[in-house]
Amino acid sequence: MDSFSRDELDYVTKSLQQGIRLDCRDLDESREMSISEGSSSQPDKSMVLKRGLSEIELRISFKLSAHSVVTIQLPNEILFMDRLFGNLKPGIIPNQSSWNRGINPDDYRTIETKHLPPNPSIAILEKFLIKFKIGVTIEVGIRKNDGNVFDMIFDGIRHAFASIKVPDVNDLKKEIDAGVDLPKSTSYAVFETSVISDPTLIEETAALGVIHVFKDKFDKVINFVSEKSINKDRYKSLVEAFANN
Repeated sequence: MDSFSRDELDYVTKSLQQGIRLDCRDLDESREMSISEGSSSQPDKSMVLKRGLSEIELRISFKLSAHSVVTIQLPNEILFMDRLFGNLKPGIIPNQSSWNRGINPDDYRTIETKHLPPNPSIAILEKFLIKFKIGVTIEVGIRKNDGNVFDMIFDGIRHAFASIKVPDVNDLKKEIDAGVDLPKSTSYAVFETSVISDPTLIEETAALGVIHVFKDKFDKVINFVSEKSINKDRYKSLVEAFANN
């Protein structure tokens, strides 16, 4: 659990029962996100993403790869790792490694290589990279975590690859104009009486679970991923609700 008291978490839950969020947003209202160029000159592409008080830096480096592997390097934060990679479904094997969480949540974390779990964005991205016979390493630095870092990572990847120059495998001094439409991820925190979009960190922590809905460019749901154990009937009703929207 993050550094929130039980009283704080109960207050969030009780407020949501009355339809009130602590930051006064509507239940289905997302925070605005900004994307700016990063300052790092080492990778092929660098950007800084901000959403509310959350802020991450995304760094993308291309590499020659016979298998066009997509690798992500995530900060070394146990709750972030456990939530995003330890309990995701379907078909994800929990990683048994242990991580040390930083004391100050605003500190940069040390970087450790991890592979992204199977999801539609990465599957489509790998097919795209196979076409050009290259791989990619994506580094994520969490500067401030106030929730929904998951969407920020995939929004950044989606933005970066919507229109990007990739190396020409036959001549690495040249680049090829390319682009790929990746699915958009939208995250929701699930409570007994409500489901809210773009949760803050305290809302994520207070929630029964967090779900990530991937939609294609036609706004059709193509994948549905949940964190934590949500009641089977509730889970089924959520899947049906999002599929029909």
